[in-house]
Amino acid sequence: YTCDNPQIPIVVLPFLSYKTENSFLYEELCQKQRKIKSIILQYFTQKTQEELFSLGEENIKTQILTLINNEVSMGKIESIYFEEYIFLE
Repeated sequence: YTCDNPQIPIVVLPFLSYKTENSFLYEELCQKQRKIKSIILQYFTQKTQEELFSLGEENIKTQILTLINNEVSMGKIESIYFEEYIFLE
């Protein structure tokens, strides 16, 4: 949900891209799966639909990528993709 009043539901299905040979990062991502979900959820719940539209999908991905990379230490996520990015109204 966005922080609009009333809240607007949003469906986001993210995929993280990283070097597959980095097994240490893979393990860390598995261990921090809940934290990563929390980062993404918190990001969207702190913004209005208008803010998200004005930022644009690429800027949102860049900001979320930075937040996630700040949490991992065994490597870096190279990019994030949204299979779904839909506002439900």
